[in-house]
Amino acid sequence: MKKTLSLILTLLVVFSAFALWTIPASADAGIVQDGLVSWFDGDEYDGTTWTDKKGDNDITDCVDGTFKDGAYVLDQAQQFLPDALYDVMRGEEYTVEMNLGAFTTYPDTSYATWLCNNSGTTAEKVSFYIQLNKGKTDLFKAKTSGIASASRPAFDNATETLQNATLAITFKAGEKTNVYVNGVLVASADSPAENANAAVGGTPKFILGNAGSNNWSNTAFEGLRFYERALSADEVKANADVDNAPETPVDPPVVDPDVPVDPPVAGDATALIAVLAVVALLGGAVVSKKVFVS
Repeated sequence: MKKTLSLILTLLVVFSAFALWTIPASADAGIVQDGLVSWFDGDEYDGTTWTDKKGDNDITDCVDGTFKDGAYVLDQAQQFLPDALYDVMRGEEYTVEMNLGAFTTYPDTSYATWLCNNSGTTAEKVSFYIQLNKGKTDLFKAKTSGIASASRPAFDNATETLQNATLAITFKAGEKTNVYVNGVLVASADSPAENANAAVGGTPKFILGNAGSNNWSNTAFEGLRFYERALSADEVKANADVDNAPETPVDPPVVDPDVPVDPPVAGDATALIAVLAVVALLGGAVVSKKVFVS
């Protein structure tokens, strides 16, 4: 009887360790939540709706792009975003984070625009883009105001730097507009005393990507986050570390049972459950027999 119970306990310990080992760590752990309004992950969608993990601002009618390999891919296309997100961009401070996958630009375009508040018919107030000038430059710029004289933080060699990277733009009126790549500050400029976008009447369309032949690209958006405040440098770094953490398997815990048992391998969970069931039945039979004899 003691040997049977010992075997059962040993198998339960091994199975519990195996179960904990095979459950992947949540990629959400560590993402800053304070001020987070909307969060979109390339793996989380329902048909043609990109689900908002944080709020109620689902991106609907995702018919011009493709959900593929954990990203929403826009090739020479654009996606209208919920009006609530432009409301965030009209605040006195905000943060936008784009978890970019691979992307390509087109040599006959002047820009590769990733986020702006119109489809090219009027001068935009907000625009995050790579300035290409038909292959003559490779300069990322963050336009956060319709004021012509407002400074725009910028950095060079953007096409290479931003491949498979987390791009973050923080804005705070009267202070700084900062641009980070993978949590590292790469550009900064003074922000206007007031967010000029707040004075815009109505709610202009806010778009991801661009369908204009002078502004399009082929970009995989693996994630988007919108905050109603300017994150600190440490918070931006923390989010980037989560985005770019390597997906490596965790070594199984070491178990030292009384009865040597080979550790399970991936795919053997069903077989192990069956073994546990049989052992439990055998243990029950032994107990029943002992009680009956007594």
